[in-house]
Amino acid sequence: MSGWLLDTNVATLLFDSKHSKRAPEAVRRATEIVEEHGRSPISAVSLFELKRGVRRLLAEGKGARKAAELDRWLLRAEVFGLDQGRFAGWTLAADLWAAGRAHKPARVFSDADLLIVATAFQHDRVLVTGRATRDSAP
Repeated sequence: MSGWLLDTNVATLLFDSKHSKRAPEAVRRATEIVEEHGRSPISAVSLFELKRGVRRLLAEGKGARKAAELDRWLLRAEVFGLDQGRFAGWTLAADLWAAGRAHKPARVFSDADLLIVATAFQHDRVLVTGRATRDSAP
């Protein structure tokens, strides 16, 4: 593996000072990764999820502090997508989805989670997540 990719839940811990107190060990390890590489490696899907959450708060008249924290944090983000290599990452994501559905019993993941996993695979990166799951991919 050539590096790391932070899942949305870990990225949230890093940019949102309120949430960072909930999981100090995860924040410590993710901070080490960021300091080691000088950037916060996230997927384009995580960027969307982070922006979506802040935009919802702003639409409700809340979240100005969080929006400012996210904007500052994103200055050090490195965003990875699935569009390189004639869209091979999207094909990989479709293959993962199909393999999960064909498995008995079917393994069903949210589209966002599946696309983040595919991004990590496409870029040969280890996905850093705070979720405790039995399986990391279908």
